Amino acid sequence: MSYAIVYWGFSPQLESVFLLQKRAVRAVFGYGSRTSCRPLFKEYGILTIYAQVILDSCCLIHKVAPTLTKRSDIHGYNTKYKNNIINSSNKIMDGSFLGEGIKYYNKLPKELRSLGPEPFRNTLKGQLLEMVPYSLGEFKG
Repeated sequence: MSYAIVYWGFSPQLESVFLLQKRAVRAVFGYGSRTSCRPLFKEYGILTIYAQVILDSCCLIHKVAPTLTKRSDIHGYNTKYKNNIINSSNKIMDGSFLGEGIKYYNKLPKELRSLGPEPFRNTLKGQLLEMVPYSLGEFKG
């Protein structure tokens, strides 16, 4: 399910995969089709497909962040978003894994973005397991 998810995870088919994931979770743990899966994801420590997309995308961006242009590289103003990565506004980037990954990465708190790779992944994963997002739009960072 998560193989190469950063490349296909922002496609419209993600919802279909999520429905299959919920069906599988209910089947594995012996619950009926009308049982809400949100508490099951949290109880069993399973990331929703949406959480997996966010986690893998943000980890990829975190890895390459030192090579990407930040707002502070463009100007010296001390703004709230000076540490955000600039997301190119060209049409090629819109909806791409890189453009979408940057969008979600910029939503993360500055303290989280300053962590090393392993603590970053573990902390973000813990937050996503607690949040149990049922859509990409539910992620507030």
